[in-house]
Amino acid sequence: MDLRIERISFRNFRNYERFELSDLGSLTVLVGPNAVGKTNVVEGIQLLTALQSFRRPTLEQMVRHGSDFARLDADVSDGSRALALSLQVSEGKKRYLLNGKGKRTADLKGLVPSVAFTPDDLELAKGASAPRRAALDALGSQLSANHYVIKKDYEKVVRYKNRLLKEEASADLVASIDETLVTCGAQ
Repeated sequence: MDLRIERISFRNFRNYERFELSDLGSLTVLVGPNAVGKTNVVEGIQLLTALQSFRRPTLEQMVRHGSDFARLDADVSDGSRALALSLQVSEGKKRYLLNGKGKRTADLKGLVPSVAFTPDDLELAKGASAPRRAALDALGSQLSANHYVIKKDYEKVVRYKNRLLKEEASADLVASIDETLVTCGAQ
């Protein structure tokens, strides 16, 4: 399925009381002076598609100053099927909806894959390997729900192994965890 965004709208998101952009083509260019909210639009799209922001904001930072909530909506279609994606932020909580029904983040991963490349991402080429792995995992999680689940399992096993090492557990127990770690890592 090749879903693409046809319309986005924001309410009380960042600097926008209301914002709507429709009739989107295969290429949309945002042009304007500095500090008018172009990056906020890109961030809103990424929150609706990648289900995270490249800025890593707190929930309070996403809600427009003086407002109790923020809502982001996107109408997406593949030509034969239309879906409505929404993100509601209120009372320090984030809630995703698909066609008006609440959904877990894991259920929406990869529905409309997206990638944002910002100047900070130059560290992917120049910096340490951890940000590269994180970027690949973020992309893999959008392309495969299974990747997301396996990544979470792998992280749990790593945390458990680290705890065992700190507690100086027996070599046999650590070796058995290594086998599980290798299995998850290979997947």
